[in-house]
Amino acid sequence: MHSAGHRRGVVAAPHAATVEDGRAILAEGGNAIEAMLAMAASIAAVYPHMNHIGGDGFWLVREPSGRVRALMGAGRRGRQGDAAVLSRCRL
Repeated sequence: MHSAGHRRGVVAAPHAATVEDGRAILAEGGNAIEAMLAMAASIAAVYPHMNHIGGDGFWLVREPSGRVRALMGAGRRGRQGDAAVLSRCRL
């Protein structure tokens, strides 16, 4: 496991190139979600068996207010899981 810190946060991944991509996003002023998306794209290139369309995601997101949200994107999408449902999550 590789990790890197920045004054705006910490990133960790099983590949150093992916960690550098996430750290660079934070260094440029990006937030944790943006860093995670960059890392997801990167890990798909270096470890395609670890991340792909249809893969699972488990996230803990701390909002600026201090509230922590747990997001789980695993398994099949439910019949009711459309854009309107997601927009009510207010992320």
